[in-house]
Amino acid sequence: SFLLSSTSRAFTTTNKLSFHKYTLLTRALSTLQQQQTRTASIIKRRMTTTRTEMTEEEKYLFDLNGYYVVRGVLTEDEVKEANAAIDNHIDDAIERSDAE
Repeated sequence: SFLLSSTSRAFTTTNKLSFHKYTLLTRALSTLQQQQTRTASIIKRRMTTTRTEMTEEEKYLFDLNGYYVVRGVLTEDEVKEANAAIDNHIDDAIERSDAE
């Protein structure tokens, strides 16, 4: 009787661990699939919206301001990552002066 109940508990514990591992693997796979879908979407968007030259208006605004903002090129996460990289190296920045 004791052996049977010990074996039964061990079997139940093993099943719980297996189910837990299965749940973790399923979640990890789902996350990877979502990332692949998002990456494919970004690549498709970039491939279909890529232009090789600036319009006359864009050139004018660049000449006027010294920069031109191109919206939709980076995802929100990529912008956050770029800003974090800049923030991490802000102490290395060297300010340019007009005299140089």
